[in-house]
Amino acid sequence: MWNRYLLPTNQIAGGVPIPDNAFTFYRVVACDETYTGVDDVTDEFVNLSRQDVLCYRLDSKRLVRDLGSALPFVPCVETIARVPQALRFGTYEAERGCTFPVYFLPDQSDRLLRQVVAMLKLESAGPMIVMQPERCQVLQSTSEWMSGNDVLLLSLAETFSITPRKSFAVTVSAVAKIDAFRQRYAPNIDATRPDICFPTPTGAGWADLRIKFVDGETVSIHLGETKGVYIYAQLGLVDARNGRPTKQWELLKSFADGRGLLTWKSADACRRNKKRKEYLSANLRDFFRIPGDPIVLTDDKKGWRTAFATEPER
Repeated sequence: MWNRYLLPTNQIAGGVPIPDNAFTFYRVVACDETYTGVDDVTDEFVNLSRQDVLCYRLDSKRLVRDLGSALPFVPCVETIARVPQALRFGTYEAERGCTFPVYFLPDQSDRLLRQVVAMLKLESAGPMIVMQPERCQVLQSTSEWMSGNDVLLLSLAETFSITPRKSFAVTVSAVAKIDAFRQRYAPNIDATRPDICFPTPTGAGWADLRIKFVDGETVSIHLGETKGVYIYAQLGLVDARNGRPTKQWELLKSFADGRGLLTWKSADACRRNKKRKEYLSANLRDFFRIPGDPIVLTDDKKGWRTAFATEPER
């Protein structure tokens, strides 16, 4: 079934495997559309067809589309300019308003795996799923680093099985891992409840808090060793009339765009922000249960700054 995912190119291979002789190759010699394989060790040679020496490339769009029919994610094949070693497969929709990007890394080595995932974290700070063709030998330190950075590492080999009809099906073990990951990071609090609050550690203050926008409706929150992913409704920043984000959510996003700073020079500066700032402060105090004002005047009294770290969506 794998032939359906291979597309021929115009490139000719420099070598082809020698049958029944692992890790050895015939060197390909091309002359007037005829091809010969030469064993440089034994001087043996064989005649090869063009099909034997033709290079193929992966039809990633077709593969991802078929994988997406088995796994509940939205296929969207994209290359990443700043991380050419990775390919974005799509987006896993954990819950309404909460999504995780899914990446594919063809390289198998532990060292490059950690390096590329670190680069991906600069692109998307929230939880993510990373897939490889096969499970590589990952050091214990790398596994712990992945878990600590909200990364679920899977291999295509362990995630999918082939059905008798030559289609993909998700394995039971993969379903269990993905479900555990979803329960850990997806919002799991009923947004209609009035008593929603963050599990703030005892003694934590505003200076310990970091709010990072994942997308227009979701934030990743770190407060000490406690972290989670939440949608705007769970922070109490939802308009009950239509279910949309409130102006306070938009103001929080403006603070994130300014890395915690909002002045009259900011693009979203507005006189109405004074009252919105008061409401936003109240919402944040209720959600995090931290005393004190989360938004204070700047030293020159000409703007506001958050008492916590906040970052925009990349």
